[in-house]
Amino acid sequence: MISDNLYEVAEPYFSMFSPDKLPPMAAGEADLKLKGKKLKMQHQLEKMSYGDYEKHIPRIRSNYYGMLRLIDDQMKRFFDFLKQEALYENTIFLFVADHGDYTGEYGLIKKGAGVPECLTRIPMVWHGPKISKNKAPHNAHVSNIDILPTICDIIGQELPDGVIGRSLWPLLQGKDYPKAEFSSIIVQQGFGGRDYTFVHQLDPYKEGCLAKGKNEFDELNSYSQSGTLRMLRKDEWKLEYDMQGNGRMYHLAKDKGEINDLFQDKKYESKKMELLQDMMAWELRTQDPLPLPRNRYIYRGDTHNYWSPYKDPDVM
Repeated sequence: MISDNLYEVAEPYFSMFSPDKLPPMAAGEADLKLKGKKLKMQHQLEKMSYGDYEKHIPRIRSNYYGMLRLIDDQMKRFFDFLKQEALYENTIFLFVADHGDYTGEYGLIKKGAGVPECLTRIPMVWHGPKISKNKAPHNAHVSNIDILPTICDIIGQELPDGVIGRSLWPLLQGKDYPKAEFSSIIVQQGFGGRDYTFVHQLDPYKEGCLAKGKNEFDELNSYSQSGTLRMLRKDEWKLEYDMQGNGRMYHLAKDKGEINDLFQDKKYESKKMELLQDMMAWELRTQDPLPLPRNRYIYRGDTHNYWSPYKDPDVM
């Protein structure tokens, strides 16, 4: 059984979330045909390694929920200890993930191919002194690359040269900040070159993502990471664009499963151009500035690493 070596969790968490009582998924295996070749290749490679794993997806999802609850409970133990030691009130906490998991969406497991919400939209929770409490998630689009600038801002440390992220410290304190700066965010994927478009262009056993005689699958492989892909999130819209000019666009407010591709729909031409322009601006912003110019050329940075116009209190 696949759950013997994937998505394991001990009792009581194994039995905490019954597989038949979980909330519905945004998209299932039947929707895979609408999601492009890379996700289809991942499905084929997973089946080559794990066989008919799809029948175990309810238990995989159940275990995954249990794993999340286990983390929650361990975090509570940690907080209780800090309170007991009188350290809680003087500590800034950041709870964040590096990526999400398919966990059954589109009939897939693990991560790897594509940039759907289930992989790219992750939790980021800040708590501590001077941080405002919000009942609802903040509407700013932020990224893990913003963590380092935020911590530097908190402790009064000047940003190292070449840092790309932006400080979230004004947002976390409930202060004014340039809304345009956080109206969108970019995700970058791919190591370059051309995409693999079907499994047998490359031997998956020689490549290393599969191992003969073993139920193992390395989802970060030549198939899933080939090519160059960019994704932009803005409000409830999402745009994907690759190095060959292929695009996909989704209105997430009406399409949580990212099934209805609107990229070629003439009704949304102006929205597509808006998102493409934002994506181009992000690509220019994220170019590596190092080494900084020298001699007569003086690099102009920003206190918070912002690009949008705003009133900087440190500048007259």
